[in-house]
Amino acid sequence: MELAAGFARLSPTTLSDVLTRDRVMDHGIRPVWSPVPRLAGPAYPVRCAPGDNLMLHAAIHRAPAGSVIVVEAGDRDYAVSGGNVCAWAQYRGIAGFVVDGVIRDVAEVREKRFPVFARGI
Repeated sequence: MELAAGFARLSPTTLSDVLTRDRVMDHGIRPVWSPVPRLAGPAYPVRCAPGDNLMLHAAIHRAPAGSVIVVEAGDRDYAVSGGNVCAWAQYRGIAGFVVDGVIRDVAEVREKRFPVFARGI
């Protein structure tokens, strides 16, 4: 996790300048609350079926503490996460979520200060 701590100290814009475009997050994915703390950690990628967040639940149990769970949500019609899922992930030591999809219960997520970036709410 020392490597993740080092990345957390770097400016995201500096990192994006030295990476190829396929390694930079889509600009449509934004923090769902502000000011969100900088998020760094090993990525734990997850692909969910449309309307189903089962694989996200599995990832929360399998990902090592300090991981950033990166979710391909499968659709934008159903939230893959909300207050309870984020609280459980935080309890398990997950550093945060990056969701190419939507989440809900933003007030609860903000209250717990769990970092979440998503395409929508």
